[in-house]
Amino acid sequence: MQSPQTSIPPTTKTDRSVGELLSDLAQDTSTLVRQEVSLATAEITQKLALATRAIAFLVVGMAFAFLGLEMLVNSSVIFIADRLAGGKTPDSPVPALLAFLLVFGVVSVISALFIFRGIGVLKANNLTPQQTMETLKEDMQWAKQQTQHPIS
Repeated sequence: MQSPQTSIPPTTKTDRSVGELLSDLAQDTSTLVRQEVSLATAEITQKLALATRAIAFLVVGMAFAFLGLEMLVNSSVIFIADRLAGGKTPDSPVPALLAFLLVFGVVSVISALFIFRGIGVLKANNLTPQQTMETLKEDMQWAKQQTQHPIS
C-alpha cells in the first residue's frame, strides 16, 4: 500500500502573508525613491550647468556695460571741459572725445550681446527638473494602485 503524498501548492502572490507583501512594498518604494533622487540629481546638475553658463554671459556683459558707462562719463567730462574752454585750446580734446565715444559704442554693443545671450539662455532653459516631476507623478499613480488592491 502506498502512502498518500501531500502536495504543497506553489506559493502565488495572493498566498503570501501581509508581512511579506508589506516588506516587498517597502523595498520597492525604497528602490524607487533612490532612483528618483538619482534622476533628480542628474537633471538638476545639468540644468545648473546651463544656468551657470548663462550667468557667466550676464557677468561678462555687465562688466562690458560698466566699461561702457565709464567711457561715457569720461567722454562727457572731456566734452564739458572742451565747452568750458570754448574749444579754442591748441590741443583740442575733440579727437579724444570722438575716440572715447567710439570705444563707448563698441563696448556697449559687446555688453548688449553678452547680456542678451545670457538672458536668452536662461529663458530657453526651464530650470525645473521636468523629467523628475513626470516620473514622480507616475510613481504616485503606481503607489496608489499598489495600495488600492485588496489583500486576499
